Amino acid sequence: MDEARQLGELLLQGSCLWKQLHQELDGHGMQPPLSPTLRRLLMTLQTHPGENMRQISRHMGLDKSRVSRLADSLLALGLAERRNVGEDRRQKRLALTPEGEAYAAQVICRVNRELVLRLERLNPPQRARLLELAGELRGLMEPLENR
Repeated sequence: MDEARQLGELLLQGSCLWKQLHQELDGHGMQPPLSPTLRRLLMTLQTHPGENMRQISRHMGLDKSRVSRLADSLLALGLAERRNVGEDRRQKRLALTPEGEAYAAQVICRVNRELVLRLERLNPPQRARLLELAGELRGLMEPLENR
């Protein structure tokens, strides 16, 4: 199906843009230096606070064991911590430390600045349509069992 191929190419280009944005961040000397995937986990934790590892894994499109290994890296850097959920000491949630919050805010600010520069190439109706379609695309990307 030609439409499926076109959608696949579009998603690949979006992925390339994401990597390009993060490579540009690497050039700005952010400390500590983090991989794009670790930055994505940091941003996910900031935008979805209080969610469990299964939910975070779903947001990132990664399996739980991979997210757990990434979380260990953030823990070792002091950018995240595990917190008890209520009275149950067995349940833990990953949360950003104040340092992690500051780093995530800096990453989000820089990424947003770069995205704004790219979006300015479109006129307001084109931007509105793009955001509308992005929302529809997000719904299409959800696993079928979540529908």
